[in-house]
Amino acid sequence: METAGALTEFERTEAASQARAVASATRTPWHCRLVVLAAVFVLVGIVWDISWHETVGRDTFWTPAHICIHIGGLLGGLTCGWQVLRATFFGSEAERASSVRVWGMRGPLGAWVTIWGALAMITSAPFDNWWHDAYGLDVEILSPPHSVLAAGMYFLVFGGLLQLLSLQNRSAAEGGKAGRWLFVFAGGILLSMASIMIMEKTFPNQQHAAEFYRATMLTFPFFIFFVARPAKVPMPATTVAGIYMAADGAGGVGAAVVSRFAEAGADLSSGEQHGAAGVPDVAGAAGARHRWGDAGDWARAGVVA
Repeated sequence: METAGALTEFERTEAASQARAVASATRTPWHCRLVVLAAVFVLVGIVWDISWHETVGRDTFWTPAHICIHIGGLLGGLTCGWQVLRATFFGSEAERASSVRVWGMRGPLGAWVTIWGALAMITSAPFDNWWHDAYGLDVEILSPPHSVLAAGMYFLVFGGLLQLLSLQNRSAAEGGKAGRWLFVFAGGILLSMASIMIMEKTFPNQQHAAEFYRATMLTFPFFIFFVARPAKVPMPATTVAGIYMAADGAGGVGAAVVSRFAEAGADLSSGEQHGAAGVPDVAGAAGARHRWGDAGDWARAGVVA
């Protein structure tokens, strides 16, 4: 009876251990989700910043678009910084053995890569501010400070991809599917960032020149197959391309909306004054110029996107 009871207790412990393993194999850790969210913040901020420069111009460093970009950098860096502190001071022996040691600190390889990217992004901020004060508005995307920013945001997302790849493979070995779709989603975000860096070569009036084909064929296949090869979802290359197209379309529509807001704001501050008191013709500007009820404008914005 004692043997049977001990065996039953052992079976219960084993079953509980297996249940925890299955739950872990099907759940994506919160830190992986936050790093991908940080990448989304960065992408939205970049598209927003380009639209801001084209409509409003460079008025101050503290624009909403710049804040959005650096919120993404801080979010990714702080999240992975917490991972390093946890693995260094509170991690189990297994976690410490599988981590990478840098300057006496331990953490996952992907976390270190993301931290490096976040530091590069933050470093680029005062560099970019000085550059604009010295030389004015950029005439090209890849200025020196923007190159530092681009390298930082690439590594921020790449670090997240490394962590998701590790999660995906470990989960698959235990029969789970954790991290699979988030991995390809992050890959689509990375492809969108890469496409922005070559956008000067991809304008419609350049799409019959050799430089357009060189830029696109060196960029898009590399990033698509870089993510699609280790992915474990159906049609991974098509999925990554679809995520990129959805992000690009949403960015185009968002840029069109920002442009309309900027144009409306410019109209209201253009100095059109009526009456002795000099009150701006708000009703006229809102009605005649800011025709939000015009469905044709929205349709054209969708077509352009």
